[in-house]
Amino acid sequence: MHEQDQAKRRHIARAALQVFSEHGFSGATLKQIAQAANISPGLVYWYFKDKDDLFREAVTTVAEEILLPPLQNATDAVPIADVLRGFAVRYFTTMQQVNGTSFLLIGDILRLDASSLPFLEAGPVRGVRAMAGLFQRRQQTGELAPFDPLFGAELFLGMLLSQVVARRMLPETPLTDPETAAHAVVQMFLDGARQTVPHAALRSSRHGSEGV
Repeated sequence: MHEQDQAKRRHIARAALQVFSEHGFSGATLKQIAQAANISPGLVYWYFKDKDDLFREAVTTVAEEILLPPLQNATDAVPIADVLRGFAVRYFTTMQQVNGTSFLLIGDILRLDASSLPFLEAGPVRGVRAMAGLFQRRQQTGELAPFDPLFGAELFLGMLLSQVVARRMLPETPLTDPETAAHAVVQMFLDGARQTVPHAALRSSRHGSEGV
């Protein structure tokens, strides 16, 4: 694909993300997306075969341009707290720009099944893997104590998402500015990570809960 075509796809994807966040996947229409991108509906079909394809591209755009770079580009010389704060600031800023990601969109994501694996690989799975890889590298350098890197990545991302969801459930308590929110979440996560659970104990607790 030519660079100009790729740029146009990304432009449409950014507009689509805003529409999806406001109306959810089911409620969003390609006509609305075309209006948001200031193009004709026919041009959307020229670049994307259907709404699923466009949704996947929107998620990929967020992951590649906003969320993944702080994790992938961080050198060992940058303290882990600074890396996580940079990621968290980008995350909170993005969520504010798309109206905090509506419950409609979150609901659509939670209803995804195995047939939606390409979408999951494009965004959520890549984010978790990248963060788990970061934690593992910092454990090898001794900056972080031993803990399950994958579980730690899921926990940290869950802390970020919970702040966004809480602000929608508790509108009287608006989200503080991204810098302040990021600092608080990172500090709480790293403070807790110092009291780590051995891998064997963590696996045992998971298996025990599954048997309840």
